[in-house]
Amino acid sequence: MNDYGIIIMGSIGFYKLKSDKNGADIMPIKYDKLFAIMKEKGLTTYKIRQGNIISQSALTAIKNSKSVTTDTIAKLCKALNCQPGDIMEYEEEITNA
Repeated sequence: MNDYGIIIMGSIGFYKLKSDKNGADIMPIKYDKLFAIMKEKGLTTYKIRQGNIISQSALTAIKNSKSVTTDTIAKLCKALNCQPGDIMEYEEEITNA
């Protein structure tokens, strides 16, 4: 990795993922819908941890918009009886490199 972070080649050029204040790349996937559906269905972060649905580190990654595995997404979908699109969305936050 260089000073520019992860570079993605798009159909019209190269792009750089947005970075946080520490220079870590921020994934353009947002989980706001996850927390809304959790509230709607009564699934708290406490219940997620107690039921070992996903790990604490995966939960922290989601809260901080970091990447998570498809296994994590699948486990959340199973617990919430939903599809991946119901709990996450792509939000383009990339800038020209």
